[in-house]
Amino acid sequence: MEVLLLQGNYIMRSVVFILLISFMAGQSYPVSDPGENIRAEQATEVTLSGESSYAIGNANSIAEYIWSVNSELRDKILESNPGLTATNSSIDAYYDISTSLATLTFMAPSKESTESYTVYLKVVDNNGLESNQYGAET
Repeated sequence: MEVLLLQGNYIMRSVVFILLISFMAGQSYPVSDPGENIRAEQATEVTLSGESSYAIGNANSIAEYIWSVNSELRDKILESNPGLTATNSSIDAYYDISTSLATLTFMAPSKESTESYTVYLKVVDNNGLESNQYGAET
């Protein structure tokens, strides 16, 4: 690339331009918010809400909500939402349930003792960019 070596100013502008694009691209990832911790009685309706999640940028919107849950919650969610499916998650012993809706409702498991579950949420915007995954206790 002899031309690039001779055009020192051109190289400088290219580097600055690339850095500017990288900075702007880093600002456009969506933000997931799984909501507050939820306290529920056994066998009562529970609603997970990612409604506070948001996409950044003009005309960007959240296209997909991916809830990561353990096998017990997976079974309860799929029982209450027969149109949904679960896949193995990148989180060990968890399953991903994907939906285009910000909320996910299911019946809490029946337990004789107090149980605590951590549910993770990742969102994907209409450009295919993914948020980090955040958890909330249910």
